[in-house]
Amino acid sequence: MAAISQILKGFTRKAGRDLVPVKVSAVVGEILMLTGPRCKQMGVRTEVVQEDKSLEVLAGQVRLAQVLMNLMSNALDAMKEQLEPRIRITVSHREQQVVIRFEDNGPGVPEDVVASIFDPFFTTKDVGEGLGLVFPSPIR
Repeated sequence: MAAISQILKGFTRKAGRDLVPVKVSAVVGEILMLTGPRCKQMGVRTEVVQEDKSLEVLAGQVRLAQVLMNLMSNALDAMKEQLEPRIRITVSHREQQVVIRFEDNGPGVPEDVVASIFDPFFTTKDVGEGLGLVFPSPIR
């Protein structure tokens, strides 16, 4: 309870503009802890693939956590009807970039909305189901 409370307090902090080195594995761990009960309830099998657990990014910790939490929530929402839901989070690096990828086995984006997914504030979710925002550019 104390760990969850500490993480939630971090989310309520104002997301400043200061960029600091943030350990990606720690933020991913926080997201998995917060979404753990929902994953368990849905029967989601989660997998984290990160060979180098010391990878850091220059970011705002609160903002990075909020973005990753949104991606995780979207992945969970996408798998409501899946019989064996799975999410894989992959953290890798190439040269000076860290890539954080969320993959799920949901049904995917319907063909009739593919052209709109990078429009600002576009969502396929109904009112009351969250924002479902898509982040079209890499987080740096």
